[in-house]
Amino acid sequence: MSLELASSVNIKRSLDTYIKTNIYTTEGIYVDFEGVKFDQENKAEWIQPRILDSRATFLRQSSITQYGENVSFLFQTNIFVKKGGATTSDRHYAIRDTMMKYFKHNQSITIYDYAGSGVTNLGYMKVRGIQDDFSMREEQNFYQYVISWELYLTRHFTFPT
Repeated sequence: MSLELASSVNIKRSLDTYIKTNIYTTEGIYVDFEGVKFDQENKAEWIQPRILDSRATFLRQSSITQYGENVSFLFQTNIFVKKGGATTSDRHYAIRDTMMKYFKHNQSITIYDYAGSGVTNLGYMKVRGIQDDFSMREEQNFYQYVISWELYLTRHFTFPT
């Protein structure tokens, strides 16, 4: 695994692909992706995934011959459910439980080389654990829930000579 593994573009687009495949396509939950126009007026419920923070810790030796870094990401998902006649008051909890199926402890998420070809599998990031998990106070016409996970990976590299 090289430096491309922890490229911001590769991580962001790989997470978006994972969410689109599993949450939108498989589960049928709308997703408000960062940087993509989203019409929330015509949706009764949706999630809003965001990478909030990333930190790297240098490793003097990550393998027998290479240096490396442990890279951690704080990944948050905001869940929105509009109040209405067809909405139950626990729907945001049900969506939270659905998200948990795909972001359970030690779950591997494939990182693809979107900075390059987009098809090469560079490695995996893993879910380390939940950082935040709570329902928000009801605001106006929404039920809201916030859940965030710590994701991590180790990237390896060789110093230039």
